[in-house]
Amino acid sequence: MKSFSNRIMFMVLVIVSFLIFSCGSDDKNTEGKEKITMWFWGASPEYRMALDEVLVQPYNSSQDKFELDILYDSAVDQNIATALAADGGNAPDIIYGSGPAFVAQYAKAGKLVNLDPYAEKFGWEDRILEPVYEAGKVNGNLYSLPGGTITMGVFYNKKVLEDLRSKDNSLPAHDPKTLEEIESFMDAALVNGYYASVTGNKGWKPVNENYSTTFFNAIAGPNNIYSALMGELSWTDSSFEKAVEKSKDWYQKGYFSGKVQNGKLVIDYQNLNFDESSQLLAAGKAAFFVGPSMAFQFMNPYFQGDKAENLGFTVFPMDPSIPTQSYVLGTVNSFSIWAGSKYVEEAAKIIDIMMTAESAEVFADVWPGYWALPMKEFNPDTTGFSPLSKAFVAATQEMYSAVDKGYFGIHMSTFFPPLTQSTMIDIDRVWLEDQSTVDFLKKVESEFYKDVANNSLPVIPTPKK
Repeated sequence: MKSFSNRIMFMVLVIVSFLIFSCGSDDKNTEGKEKITMWFWGASPEYRMALDEVLVQPYNSSQDKFELDILYDSAVDQNIATALAADGGNAPDIIYGSGPAFVAQYAKAGKLVNLDPYAEKFGWEDRILEPVYEAGKVNGNLYSLPGGTITMGVFYNKKVLEDLRSKDNSLPAHDPKTLEEIESFMDAALVNGYYASVTGNKGWKPVNENYSTTFFNAIAGPNNIYSALMGELSWTDSSFEKAVEKSKDWYQKGYFSGKVQNGKLVIDYQNLNFDESSQLLAAGKAAFFVGPSMAFQFMNPYFQGDKAENLGFTVFPMDPSIPTQSYVLGTVNSFSIWAGSKYVEEAAKIIDIMMTAESAEVFADVWPGYWALPMKEFNPDTTGFSPLSKAFVAATQEMYSAVDKGYFGIHMSTFFPPLTQSTMIDIDRVWLEDQSTVDFLKKVESEFYKDVANNSLPVIPTPKK
């Protein structure tokens, strides 16, 4: 393994070369190579360099006929959807998506390539965790592979918790592991001038879905969610009502970005995004950050130097009524091949490069959080890794161990059909008392059965009972 600093120096040289030679939009580059295109979200420069090292350079140097060209686009989801919806169209060869729920509609419309022949050729089923692999299927055929997985958890600043213990000796001496322990630290944080936690939906309301997911899984439980998705349990069931009420309770107590200012509770949930929240946590202004494990990538720039050892992470705990800890399972992205591509074979080779232990190891080092590749064997050599990257690897290994045993929850952005998913984003209407819990769940129920009528349900993995 190269050290992190050596990787950065290497990637700087790579990205300079990439910027010089990737200009233009012709099908061929200046050396006469055929271009294979992929659109990706507008990642920061250092993370673009990581993708260049892991994917672009290995593929481009492996042969002399083709060149992978990545376009970074802050509106990638909308632009890919537009390109796929057009008749004929000019979509990229490799389709970046947000997971199975995104893929299903385009696979059914004939816009994506059936990947079964390439799965057999490259042995993907043997490499990839079964629930995630199966979720990429539509009508029994494989149409996508995920590039990263997430669970829902609780980040915390160890120094802030130490300070709170010094001021309140009733707090646990160990790092919090239960809902009760986390809430006790949050109460102490509010009393002592800290944010209880920092997170928010500034600029991106779908962030709410993380918290619908968190509370439905932790309070109602994964098996009730699965039963509802199978049509065996009503979404208005009391278990879901309890989950929504618990999320409302957290919001109104200030557990989501609340801080006491001039004797008054101020909630900054609408005024913060993940990057700003990560800065506040690293700066010692907050006790916790409740959110997806993907947020390791936002924490990474700020928990450096003398702050590197301050970050802790634990899975979001279950309600005491649920005896077994589950790990929410979701994906942050998916990769498919456009049915109109002239280079299907080469696009499959490129996807295969991502699905290797070597790629998983490099990504875990230089881009922790986003690229938790769903490998059955995820054992990167962490020699030389930063404390944050080591924490990310440990969290991912715990999640995969639980998933392999069947103890997983269901992330709404990955496995819910579109109308139901969209309704779950509006959970903040309940928090703000613009809608009752009962009416919210009635709307969820109504939209779910519209999805059923539209045949919009993706493949749902079955958690262990």
